[in-house]
Amino acid sequence: MHKANMNSYNSSTGSSGHTGVSYFSKSPFRANHMLGNHLLLLVVLLYLVAMLAKYWHLLPLLSICALAFAGFGVLSFWYRLVRVHLDIHKRISSGNLAVPPPESDADKAFGTIAALIFQALLMSLSMFLLFLIALGAVLQTHSVH
Repeated sequence: MHKANMNSYNSSTGSSGHTGVSYFSKSPFRANHMLGNHLLLLVVLLYLVAMLAKYWHLLPLLSICALAFAGFGVLSFWYRLVRVHLDIHKRISSGNLAVPPPESDADKAFGTIAALIFQALLMSLSMFLLFLIALGAVLQTHSVH
């Protein structure tokens, strides 16, 4: 097994670029494509806490429990996907996982995995934030009356 070289150079085209494996060259807490998702998670959780604090008196207990459970679900989904990214990163950086050649099918599969992790987090967090914003707007109009 050999150590991963994350800076690839495609000799056939003469161009350098990202290979699928390169998305796992950094830990998920340092990878540029993941930092935005971590920030979005923080925004979502802060918005959830702020909304629960502001509208605590308007929400029935079941709604509070449902929102808390949804927040926990988003957090556990984020944790699970970050663990997958971190596991692949550790295996590649330790040399325990053979690095496929650039542009190979296996390399493209790593790129697809990285894209799916990024998109799954982005979409789930964005949709949950939009739901919270809509719920907050409904609760605000309800509290005015």
